[in-house]
Amino acid sequence: MNETATKETWKNIPIDNPKRIDIDLLFTEKQFSKLKNGLIPQQMEDKWFIYYENEWLYFHRSWTGYGIYKTKLDKITDGYTIKEFWAERNQEKYKNEDDNTDIETFSFLIARGLLGIDVNHIYSSRNIQTETDDLKGWSNFGNMLFTNQGVDYSEKIKSALFGVAVGDALGVPVEFKSRETIRRNPVTDMIGYGTYNLPVGTWSDDSSLTFCLAEALTQDFDLNVIGQNVVKWKYENYWTPHGNVFDIGIATSQAISRLFVRLLNRLGLLKKRKF
Repeated sequence: MNETATKETWKNIPIDNPKRIDIDLLFTEKQFSKLKNGLIPQQMEDKWFIYYENEWLYFHRSWTGYGIYKTKLDKITDGYTIKEFWAERNQEKYKNEDDNTDIETFSFLIARGLLGIDVNHIYSSRNIQTETDDLKGWSNFGNMLFTNQGVDYSEKIKSALFGVAVGDALGVPVEFKSRETIRRNPVTDMIGYGTYNLPVGTWSDDSSLTFCLAEALTQDFDLNVIGQNVVKWKYENYWTPHGNVFDIGIATSQAISRLFVRLLNRLGLLKKRKF
């Protein structure tokens, strides 16, 4: 069973310039019990410390201990509710000044970070109105979750990406080969001109899509940018080893086609076209 977070569990510094923001969230008794457990950082990548005390839920960044949000859970007939929360507005501790961004981030942090459910399950009225805003909410949440806070992961990231490409390139020439065939002719070094008749060291769509994601994450955690990158891969041969997409799964192709249609719709450029 996970340890319950308390004020003494982790460093915490109170919010010193709070702004009150209205919201409308509902929780069952079971969800409330889970919320009270809070969140204790378990590894370097965990960016939040959250604890419950005297009807209040406090949200702190784990690296600095700075308080970012706090809220009071009120008892109602069939569960609990949150009608308001406070967000830090000291720019030296928290850069955001947009209330809607905080509503989205706060909601996603509770739903996904503490309860492990879709955010729509806790709204008593829709705080996020459109699909675009929903994506923005995920982006805000991810951006706060994965901010490095001064830690340099660049060498580890490079190693991981090179590892993806090397492993992929080893497997491309023997893709779809049977185990028996590979057992008779094991891959012990880089080879080429196998399944796809491509040069030694050629990586596949697996690496290309990984690179599309990694590049997007160097700018911010924005699902729209990620979507744009994979569309560029399929239709403009972006991040391909030799300037062409030589393999793509059916489900992947269909999903990216739908992303492309949405992008064209958003830009008002959609024309009759078969995908």
